[in-house]
Amino acid sequence: MTIKNLTLTSLGYIYFYRSQLFKALLIPFLVILTLDVLTLFISNYYFLTIFIIFSLMLQILIAITTHRIILLGPEYVPQWGILKWSRRETMFTFYLLALLFMPSPMIAFRFFPIMPIVSNILLILGIVFLLIIMPRLSLVFPAISIGDSYSFKKSWGLSTGFLKLMFFSVIVVPSIVSIPIRMLSTVPYTSLINSVSSSLTTIAVVTTLSVTYKYISESNNAS
Repeated sequence: MTIKNLTLTSLGYIYFYRSQLFKALLIPFLVILTLDVLTLFISNYYFLTIFIIFSLMLQILIAITTHRIILLGPEYVPQWGILKWSRRETMFTFYLLALLFMPSPMIAFRFFPIMPIVSNILLILGIVFLLIIMPRLSLVFPAISIGDSYSFKKSWGLSTGFLKLMFFSVIVVPSIVSIPIRMLSTVPYTSLINSVSSSLTTIAVVTTLSVTYKYISESNNAS
């Protein structure tokens, strides 16, 4: 699959399932929007902690719902979306946090007074993780969402030979679609627009990863 085909296919899925995605994701969107409104008036530490936790949970529900609609079809998701937390969501969260914290030791050691050569090695390792390892481990998320067998090891094996596709899905697409959000973040009084844009970005990124997972799984099964 070429990058062009991946992009067009992802956009096609979003358009084809636009009505089902709208209904299934409306409630999480509204809750996220409500939380963002509250942050304009409440800024204490405890509320912000709760806000971060709930926002993460809602984004995970959005991601899983989108994966299931794209990969399995709307009939595998309640009409008004997934509104309860299960083992599936817990495992998705666990793997997401594990992936995010993997480079933490490399980052942490760079703040200690160490030899420049060691610091540079850690920087190189961090770049390798971001550009190569993280993309290839990311197939675990659509697999979890639709009930396929999953592990970082399996994701690594499935993505063998598909680094370019994975890099585009996991690194390039999020970077491109988040440009409006980064631009809006510098403009006053646009936090609510930013909130909506962030949720739409999640859909675009997740859909691209779903299409990539579908293509790679079918390619591996065919070989």
